[in-house]
Amino acid sequence: MNEDYTSLRKTVETILCCDLVKTIGIDDKAEAEGLIERFLHAIADRTDEDVLARWIDPQWVILAGGKGTRIDPSSRLNKNLDVWFGEQNTLQLSRRYLPGSRPHIIVINPQMAARITKTKTGVVIPESALDPAVVERLFGANVILCVQPQPDGTGGALRAALPAIAEADAEFIGVAFGDEPFLNQSIFLQTLISHFIAGADITLCGKLPETVVDKGGLFFDRDGAFIGTKEWYDMNDAKKEEMWRRLERGEAYTNTGITLIRRDAAVTRMDRLQPHGSQSELHHVDLIRYCYEDGL
Repeated sequence: MNEDYTSLRKTVETILCCDLVKTIGIDDKAEAEGLIERFLHAIADRTDEDVLARWIDPQWVILAGGKGTRIDPSSRLNKNLDVWFGEQNTLQLSRRYLPGSRPHIIVINPQMAARITKTKTGVVIPESALDPAVVERLFGANVILCVQPQPDGTGGALRAALPAIAEADAEFIGVAFGDEPFLNQSIFLQTLISHFIAGADITLCGKLPETVVDKGGLFFDRDGAFIGTKEWYDMNDAKKEEMWRRLERGEAYTNTGITLIRRDAAVTRMDRLQPHGSQSELHHVDLIRYCYEDGL
């Protein structure tokens, strides 16, 4: 790697707050270095550090507004805040592996908001309304908190974050979740690196699952071209059987929900999200389909 790339690599590692080769999660060092070099080549024309930071350091939005009724049907306990592993709770552990240095926008429900605010607030909770000690203990440092007024899915949560997203200067936003403490940093870094190597407008991280039941599907044709997304409870029995067959042929994955999307592309398409299922939930992954249909 030449001197220019060595310097760029150090700058990138400073911006993303990680050592690329240690974090990427690829045991074969040559393979890891090859992927990193392709990534650096893809971003090498952004020589100004501020421009580079706006490009590769996404504004992460963490969706944490669920009630967690599976751990407490009364919803007095919250899976993100009240399940602790030593000194950190589920949400704090879920935050620790997101690459970058921007404050995390965390979308919470009204019940969570009531635990940390001193006065009634709007969608974005101002610092003046917060109890700093409680926020630090429950959420950790460097956060922007937004309230999702009603339980209308991941799309509704992302909509609730729009005022805070509009204030960010990042070119891309990332979507992650507050209840995934056991994921490792490599899944986020590999998603980010793949996104920029591809020069993508939007990337959704998929996985090969052990089951497709209750999962959202990402579908591809036999030539590997993306067809679209479909949620399990939007499928009839024939579609569910088809998903199993596509999975066996390597033409379907389930989505993790982890998403990178150009900020302006997300903002201009949020009002197109439509309800799914009997619960009338909005799903942010539908943005994949809208972007694809629009030629992005």
